[in-house]
Parts: sequence; structure tokens; C-alpha cells
Amino acid sequence: MKTLKILLVFSTVLIAPASCRKNQDPFPMASQYIDQIIGKYKGSYTLEGQSTQYTAYGEIGSEGGGLISIHCYGRVLDTTFAMQVYLDNDSIMLCNIGNDFNHTYGHQYGMHHSNHYRGTSNEWMRHMMDEHQTTDRHFGSIDMVHNTFDYRFEHVVSSPDETIVFHGQR
Repeated sequence: MKTLKILLVFSTVLIAPASCRKNQDPFPMASQYIDQIIGKYKGSYTLEGQSTQYTAYGEIGSEGGGLISIHCYGRVLDTTFAMQVYLDNDSIMLCNIGNDFNHTYGHQYGMHHSNHYRGTSNEWMRHMMDEHQTTDRHFGSIDMVHNTFDYRFEHVVSSPDETIVFHGQR
């Protein structure tokens, strides 16, 4: 009987931590890294397909709750917008929010929410599986290893086919 009690206590000590870990998400969230990406990125605007570069800046600030504000400005374009952030290994991926999300992707954010992906992929992949179709495109990212910020602005210049590309480094 004493051996059975010791075995029962020992197995409880081993199994309890394992069952707790099972419910934890092994992947970190982008919101944990926002302090590492806020700041000013100096770079350039380029009209896609052209070689001329124009000095430009991107300033990233925190809005809380996994949101960032982005102010990109220079000779070619001056705009401010907010984005949701998602961690994808050593990069922060950006996605539209609110009406911009609805306009860009043709459906409301939060319509899919299939939480069964939790724990099986990183935050970005869960977002892509939960909220997007395979044809949906995204336009910006921040490389945390190289401290670079890239964003593609489509449909913001006189010709709807022109795209402005920003690349900056902090």
C-alpha cells in the first residue's frame, strides 16, 4: 500500500507539469516585441520598376494591444496608418485592421477564427489560416535581425498600376 501511495504521488508530480504545458502556447506573440521595433527608419521610396530612389522615413510607434502606428514620409508620399502585428520567426508581419482590412480582403476580420491551430504554428501562420484566403496579399514587414522595415504602397499614386516601395533601416 505504501509503495502504491509513493508511486501515485510520484506520477502526479511528473504528469501535472506536463499537462499544464500542454495548454500553453509555445509560440511568442508580436506584442512582446513591439518595443524592439518602434523608432525611426531611414530609407527610400522607389517607384516599382524604376531605379530612382527618393529619401524617405518610416516612424513606428506603439498603439497598444498589438497595434502599431506607421508614419511614412518623404518627397513622394506622406501617410500615417495603423497595422496589426504578428510574429513570424525573426520578423514582424503587418496586416490591415478595421475598414482597411474589409476593403483589402473583401470580408470582415474575425469571421473565421478557427482556434484549433493554436499551438501548431506561429502567430503569423495562425493569422493566415484563421483570417485569410490563399490569394490574400500583405504589404509590409519588419526584419528584427537586420532592423529593416519594408512596405509596398499600392494604388496611392496617379496611376492605379504604380506601386511605391519603402525600404528603411533603423
